[in-house]
Amino acid sequence: MTLFSINFKKHLLTILLLLIFGLQLSAQEKSKYSLLWKIEGKDQRKPSYLFGTMHVSDERAFNFSDAVLPAIENTEKFALEIQPDSLVIKMFTKPKIELAYLQFKKLLNDDEYSKIAKRFKAINGYDIEESTLYDPSILMSMLSPDSEKETDKTTFVDMHLLGHAKTMQKEIVGLEDTDSQLFYFENATDERKRELLLEELFYDIETYETETEALKKVYITGDINAIDAMIMSYDGYGEEMKSRNIVMTNSIIKQMKNSSIFSAVGAAHLPGNVGLIKMLRDKGYKVTPVEAKFTGVAKNYTIDTSKMSWHTFNSEDYGYTLQTPGIPAIESNNEGLDAYIYTDLITGTNYSYFALDFRSKNGIDKTMFYEKMIEDAATRYNGEIVSKKTITIGGTQGYEIDIKIPEPSDQKKDGVKSVFAFKNGIFYQFLVYGNYNSLNSKMVSRFVNSIKITKPKAIPTPNWYEFKHKKGAFTVKMPSKPLDRSREIESPFEDTTEPYIINMFMAIDAKNKSNYIIRYNDQPNGYRIDDLEASFTGMAETFTGKAEIIGTPKTIYQNGYIGKEYELYIKGVSHSICRLFFRGNRTYLLLAQRLEKGLKANANNPFFESFKLTDFEEEPIVVHEKQGLKFKGFKNIREILEDEDYDNSDTYFYNSYDYYTKNEQSGDIYAFGFTKLKPYFKIDTLAKFYDLNKENITNYTDTIVRSKKVKVNNNEGVEFVVMQKQDSIYSKYLLWLDKDKFIYTSAFVSKENIDSKTTNNLLYGYLPKTNTTSFNYYSSKTDLLLNNLKSKDSLVFKQAYGAFTYYEFSKDDVPKLYKAIDAKYATTENKEKVIEAIINEFNNVSDDNTVAFLEKLYTSNNLNEALKRSILQIIPELKTPNNLTTYRKLLLNNTPKAAEDYNYAIFSPYFDSIPMAIEDYNGLLKLIDSKKYRSQLLSLSAQILKSSYKNKSNIIPLFNSLTINNTKDLKTFINQKASKDFNYSHQTIIYNYLNYFEAFPKNKQAQTIDNFTNQLLDIKNNKWLALRASEIRILHDLKLENQLTNTLLDSLDTRYNIMKAYHKANNFKKVSKKYYKEAAFANLSLQQYLEEVDEWPTKRKVLGTLNLNGINYYAYALIYEYDGTEESYLAVVKADFKLSQKHDFKTYTTLTDWHYLSDKWKAQTEELIKKKAEKL
Repeated sequence: MTLFSINFKKHLLTILLLLIFGLQLSAQEKSKYSLLWKIEGKDQRKPSYLFGTMHVSDERAFNFSDAVLPAIENTEKFALEIQPDSLVIKMFTKPKIELAYLQFKKLLNDDEYSKIAKRFKAINGYDIEESTLYDPSILMSMLSPDSEKETDKTTFVDMHLLGHAKTMQKEIVGLEDTDSQLFYFENATDERKRELLLEELFYDIETYETETEALKKVYITGDINAIDAMIMSYDGYGEEMKSRNIVMTNSIIKQMKNSSIFSAVGAAHLPGNVGLIKMLRDKGYKVTPVEAKFTGVAKNYTIDTSKMSWHTFNSEDYGYTLQTPGIPAIESNNEGLDAYIYTDLITGTNYSYFALDFRSKNGIDKTMFYEKMIEDAATRYNGEIVSKKTITIGGTQGYEIDIKIPEPSDQKKDGVKSVFAFKNGIFYQFLVYGNYNSLNSKMVSRFVNSIKITKPKAIPTPNWYEFKHKKGAFTVKMPSKPLDRSREIESPFEDTTEPYIINMFMAIDAKNKSNYIIRYNDQPNGYRIDDLEASFTGMAETFTGKAEIIGTPKTIYQNGYIGKEYELYIKGVSHSICRLFFRGNRTYLLLAQRLEKGLKANANNPFFESFKLTDFEEEPIVVHEKQGLKFKGFKNIREILEDEDYDNSDTYFYNSYDYYTKNEQSGDIYAFGFTKLKPYFKIDTLAKFYDLNKENITNYTDTIVRSKKVKVNNNEGVEFVVMQKQDSIYSKYLLWLDKDKFIYTSAFVSKENIDSKTTNNLLYGYLPKTNTTSFNYYSSKTDLLLNNLKSKDSLVFKQAYGAFTYYEFSKDDVPKLYKAIDAKYATTENKEKVIEAIINEFNNVSDDNTVAFLEKLYTSNNLNEALKRSILQIIPELKTPNNLTTYRKLLLNNTPKAAEDYNYAIFSPYFDSIPMAIEDYNGLLKLIDSKKYRSQLLSLSAQILKSSYKNKSNIIPLFNSLTINNTKDLKTFINQKASKDFNYSHQTIIYNYLNYFEAFPKNKQAQTIDNFTNQLLDIKNNKWLALRASEIRILHDLKLENQLTNTLLDSLDTRYNIMKAYHKANNFKKVSKKYYKEAAFANLSLQQYLEEVDEWPTKRKVLGTLNLNGINYYAYALIYEYDGTEESYLAVVKADFKLSQKHDFKTYTTLTDWHYLSDKWKAQTEELIKKKAEKL
């Protein structure tokens, strides 16, 4: 940032227009606005821009012309006079040789110094000799008053533009050398320094403020000529201005050689014979003013910190990481403390942070440490604590405190946010110093939320035994040479009889009363790890009965593999830290255990720190031959047996042959399989076929991280790698076609072996035979398929009929399909199957004649009712203009008999098009005599009434026609309900009546609805229909017995529906207040949530309530009982609104992560709330 500009600093115009940046205009003479200039010529790809600024926060200066912000957006770089981040960093690293006021004393006589001191106190409110500043430039800037207004912005114009440039992710550059401006005062002669100081006394404070306002008004007009005239009225520009403009001109030209640039400089640098405009023109550039319009375009642009590139800081020594808006400066003290400080020039906010290492000191009580920090906070910052809350950082509890400073030295900086935590023997503090009202802004929140406490480097410890295990593929340090405690245990998998070996090694540190265990095991043959979360949960369950898990497990990483760290109490005595990793199909468990009650294990020790995974040992590869094909594997190979009863008629291949082999050194599993293609197999392209198989192999949680075409023995194939999104488990696949065989190999291995030599050797280890039958993958098989459908051989027919599920007919095949419908078949059953299959196939392939063909087929005398229903389902799906017209004609004039079970599909076009349903409603009512159709018509009518279409009221008068059979249907249902042969289709129609009544307008047809629902209430042991009937009666203001109402409200199973019905009926006052008290409704909300996610705990218990930021959170234990044991999980309900008739009726939000309940439920609740903050 430019601090000094020209020789005549007594001229205030120069102070404000040259030294510092700014921009904008007022309502005065906008036609003369000329602060933005376009630079063109000299082979520039895009125009660059020059903009005159002023370093003010006056809101009038922010009225940008329409072209300013788009100009920044359309250039590649953004320039200020000085690169702002470099300026701030160098300001903190300037040598601190002598206090600034002492430098002033040496330059001035006593009288002059006294005047400077008096002016300083008048402006700042304290004595200059109380200042601890070393930088004379900063201290001198404090001799000029800051005439702030309530309407002023929180930042300066140039910094505001910088914020937009950073939002647009422009490269930020400086036009001048930072040192030349930063050390301007220090590099000046003593006489010049003295002159600069005395110039500060030229204006008294009142005159200074008056002149400043006058200068702002000139600038706000944006009239560059007026600015030029004012400068010339004072002593002109001078040599210093000329020198600086030459430097800036050269910098702009240099930048424009490779990119376009928007240069924002003090407005006084633009005009005049030595101004930037003339200098650029003299260099051959075309420099023209940009037309100024003021339609509010600038309002479309916002400064968005989320789009800015922030600097990531990472301290490996102290184990923490965070982000700041830019690169921080480092300030070190004599005790070796490095404090990192970043000043954001856009908002004026300071971000700072540091870490103090107490690991070498014993006996520090974290609770007392926190209490002392909180106690001293207000005194330390001369303020008062406004808010204090506990937070969780890196798995440990810390604090976040907001402090308001009543009498700040800088009015824009009246607040401090202090975040601190103590973990692993290290104290971390993070500070934000700025405007109090901005302490919880997006920018500050981004800084705070970015803070992560990781693992610090371990303090050097005495030499331990380095235990290397080749087969286990790891190395770790232990207190002594470990004892081998490996053993065979009973397999946890019921369907395997193979040995299950746990490889375990143990070493005791008697001096420190600690025990260390490392164990590993592979999955049994036939098993692999494909769900890490389930694997972690399964391992955690093995602790049950042996140990108590404390708190929530932490997620950690080892050699790139995800793991969990558990804090345990083993048998209620031994405090332990357990770490668990899965490497491919191998499990590693590390345990550090204290052997004496009262002692606590620490995760920061050589055992955990030294654990490293190493390369697996090699396993010999051999060649196997199965079913006449050869492939590579390890010594032991096993076949995956297929179900003998498996019906493969609807697949494009015959029975498959699948094998797998296991690497005993690593636990990695490789699979090999192949199958013979059926004669109807046809594909468009190999790529499409392989893509389809990739989809079949993967599921929605998988990502194909890479895929490539390959050659396998001159056959085109595809190789691809799959990663499970949630836990980064990798697997690799190879697919290819070799004549009449489809062959596939796969690898389920550790991450580092996904592309190993062994993996590729096995996947590509297929050795072809020469006797395979040739096969044309692309030729039509339609004639063969249709001909074999006529076969009298039931097996031939079955395979041909099954081909409809995978064979893709082409449009050229449609006439053949028409002809096949009239062909002769071995049996009537076969013929009907073929016709139905062909009808359904028209949904995939058809031509312009298909609708007419199906209409003719439909009206033929020899077509059964089921096939008619199939045609009615297909016709609306055909993409022809007359399809719906034909569908409506056939359904309404030649209605097929209803199916016994499923009839929705016949009416689905009406459900999809409510206007069409309303238009045909009278015709549809003619189907009312069919009970199966009647049920669908009731459902359709309810949907019509719930829609937003205006003419839906047309169906209301037809209530009686639609419900004419309601008494008969209800009687049938009641009689059936009492019989042993109850058919649930009778219940469906009753529910559809109720849904229709629910949608029907209140106070209409009340008698029918009253009689119908009243009879349902008389049925015994019919809880859910009674509930629905009660809801309908409430909605229609029909009488409901108090006893029944109370019963339904008392039950958690039915209360929510009844409350919702009263609310919808605008009669919420009839619900007793005890049911919508906060605690009661929180419990009900939890009940609704559990039903939605289909969870049914054996019981639940209220743990208590937490109030955070004025909101109550209700914590519950969800308890599941299994075979005499209990598992408890945490659920939290957020009560963030009051129930009333005016408020939308909905449940409170329920938070769960299905982690085991900790004995420290409050801390766990706070952590869960923070984790789910986005959901809230």
